[in-house]
Amino acid sequence: NPQTMNIELITQLTHPVAQLALAIEDRLMEEKKLGLKHFDMYQDQLEREHGGKGDTFQYPAAFVRFQPMSWETLGEGLQHSMCEFFIVVADKNKEKTHHSKSNHTRKKAFESYNLEESVSKALHKWSPANAPAGTITRVGMPQPVETFQSVVSHVITFRCRLHDSELKTKYKTPDPLPELNMTMNVEKL
Repeated sequence: NPQTMNIELITQLTHPVAQLALAIEDRLMEEKKLGLKHFDMYQDQLEREHGGKGDTFQYPAAFVRFQPMSWETLGEGLQHSMCEFFIVVADKNKEKTHHSKSNHTRKKAFESYNLEESVSKALHKWSPANAPAGTITRVGMPQPVETFQSVVSHVITFRCRLHDSELKTKYKTPDPLPELNMTMNVEKL
């Protein structure tokens, strides 16, 4: 069961971004109505596949890409950051949206928006239980991006608060200094 493997993997990893990526994967892949067949960290797979230089994968597919983060220290090694990430949703679609096409053809062409909306609904207002993250919110309107060889993709922007407590320093409190006797012998002065 891939989901069980991710839960075990999440508990073994300490980096909050890795934990969040696996929790998002679990969430999207368990949603059967999405019909996703592939999930991965986004590393320009669509562009590489279009150029014939990438690994092939099945569609529909979803990818996650995290934006750089600035961490704020809260004390005792606890840090948090506002985490912004993109979900790239891609699917094969050979139909055109042009107004001169039949309604049936146009409906099929716009179906990629249904997939994007379903992914948005699966993640918006969701709090991953197995990752150190707060509630995820969609913060931008999905943007359709370039289509490669009948692949339509959308980029959806999300945001959540990410926490990292693994940086806490584990140290032993030093033993107290012995009490010093600071009395002066006045007679010798």
